[in-house]
Amino acid sequence: QVGNWKRTSKKKYQIYVCMPPLGTKVYNFLEDVHYETSEKKPFVLSGTVGEQWVIDPAKLFKTYRLPNGQPLNLDFLKTKGHPYKVDWFKIETIVDTANPVYNWALFVPKNQKLAVPTSWGDVLTANRNGVPHGMGDYLVCADGGNMPNLNDMWIVNGEIFPSTYDMRAFPGKSTTVKMLLGLLYPTK
Repeated sequence: QVGNWKRTSKKKYQIYVCMPPLGTKVYNFLEDVHYETSEKKPFVLSGTVGEQWVIDPAKLFKTYRLPNGQPLNLDFLKTKGHPYKVDWFKIETIVDTANPVYNWALFVPKNQKLAVPTSWGDVLTANRNGVPHGMGDYLVCADGGNMPNLNDMWIVNGEIFPSTYDMRAFPGKSTTVKMLLGLLYPTK
């Protein structure tokens, strides 16, 4: 239901990228999806907890930049060895506070499982067995003009979402904050 979706946006955070030989296989343990690099998606990203996936150059350059604020582009990659192989290096999300890029998110409590077909052809499962989810996972959509674009949807693990997306629309849903407060101010 569209009314339950909340507007959010990505936070600034750092991850790693490389461009291994075509045909390199990687596994995203959070999504339980195997990926393989190809001419269309030659880059591998390693996320905040080491989960890996592949990405195409256009999305890579649109979403990420170098930690010093410089753009990530083909000219920069040529200095790293492109077009043959690029070793791991650090990048960060592009967060434009003047013109923010919004997403929409829907919280899915961890006792609910939900399969979601993505626009790139994978099927992801919210709150799947085998990995922690905190209080639950999040369905995330691109913005479709002040409403969720339900044709461009993916899942973000509930342990990862608080460190990668704005949580202001989801008060009380971050177990990380609750755990930290419990350590600082234990109850007797």
